[in-house]
Amino acid sequence: MIMYEEPHSNYKKVLAYLLATLLIFALLSWLSYHNGMAYDGLTTVGFPLTYYSEGAGQSLLTGQMQHFSNYSLMAFAIDLAFSLLTYAAVRFLFKKLKKRL
Repeated sequence: MIMYEEPHSNYKKVLAYLLATLLIFALLSWLSYHNGMAYDGLTTVGFPLTYYSEGAGQSLLTGQMQHFSNYSLMAFAIDLAFSLLTYAAVRFLFKKLKKRL
């Protein structure tokens, strides 16, 4: 027996996944932020992979200060996928726990 499903229920589910994924991604990025510029290190963002890094230092060849920044689109995509999988796993575990209770 197939039950009637509202036309907007899939839309709501996709929206919930999207918002939860973005929230988890923002939380993991915020928690993984490391500001190393204060003591001549790297500023990095990203978990499990670093998708942005920035730094400054003195060149040994010229003696001048140099600034650099790197952004990895592949690491960014992997971090987003990790956030989606994290949300899906948490949702699955909560559903299993809810069935047991």
